[in-house]
Amino acid sequence: MAWVAPEVVRHDEPFVGGEREMLRGFLQYGRVSLLLPCAGLSSEQLVLRSAPPSSLSLLGLVRHACDVERTWLRRRMGRQAVPPLYATPDAPDAAFDGTQARRAEADFAQLLAEWGAADEAVAPIDLDATCVSPTWGEKPELGVPAPDPGSTPVTAVRRISSASASTVAPLLTD
Repeated sequence: MAWVAPEVVRHDEPFVGGEREMLRGFLQYGRVSLLLPCAGLSSEQLVLRSAPPSSLSLLGLVRHACDVERTWLRRRMGRQAVPPLYATPDAPDAAFDGTQARRAEADFAQLLAEWGAADEAVAPIDLDATCVSPTWGEKPELGVPAPDPGSTPVTAVRRISSASASTVAPLLTD
């Protein structure tokens, strides 16, 4: 029988909790959200391109998520010396361009393994730790910036939005 992407159940993130618990909940919610549209699809369906000539496919997104978790959580935050899984400087879109139906099951297994490794990598990291990106340099701490006292909702949103491109707060776990 041909491999089919497994069904998944997405649980609501916690509505009350400490910062790390809330961040972990949002991360898990987002992770499972990636797998929902894949559930029940065959490996051949997962590699279908959404709008050729684009190489975007659901399996490409799964593979890209592996590289993103590995890069931000394990390499940058956890300071682990692990190579990228798919993307390289010479082939930055390899996660999308290199999808193969025969590798779909292995790519899904790799994503789940990467989630576990990423969780372990960031578990001991303080929420106020600073991540230094070789691309963008030093950015704000991991936690979402708090609005300045007396700021309006608009200025608070602008401040959070400008920092969120580099903030990996939603990616932390215990």
